[in-house]
Amino acid sequence: MKYSKNELLLQAVGVSQSHLVEFEHDARRVGIHCDMQPSFLSLFEILKRQGYQLSIVSSYRSFERQFGIFAAKAQGKRAVLDSAGLPIDISTLSDSELLFAILRWSALPGLSRHHFGSDIDVYDAVNQRLVDVELVPSEVQGSGPSASLHNALDSLIANNDSLGFYRPYSVD
Repeated sequence: MKYSKNELLLQAVGVSQSHLVEFEHDARRVGIHCDMQPSFLSLFEILKRQGYQLSIVSSYRSFERQFGIFAAKAQGKRAVLDSAGLPIDISTLSDSELLFAILRWSALPGLSRHHFGSDIDVYDAVNQRLVDVELVPSEVQGSGPSASLHNALDSLIANNDSLGFYRPYSVD
């Protein structure tokens, strides 16, 4: 689908939802970018044949939702985590240290790929319940409940079999 420059800007900052398709997923409605839905459904089927249930915990976020997450962290109403996913005592941080600590896991409102509906956070619903997902490293590493799924995703990505999906924050 082709959008005007103005419409793309509104999408990019989380104000417009014209680019989203909403579909039923795990008894919830989630919004993702319309261009990625066919690939996501194909990836879901590939992983299902391997014994996983690829599930979305977070997809599209409006500017307001991203702002709420960011503000809650800045105000100490929501945990700010270090690189290992452990809580930080924000009372010991300067304003700039707090900003960078929040930015470790959360994009600034208006600058998140979640606004496009192209960034999705996933888990394995076979081994983890949605209400238990915290989006921390321990869930996707070692013996974490979604580690095996994420290892399978990493393998698909490494073999160029991930249907265009990749890890934008991958550290190699």
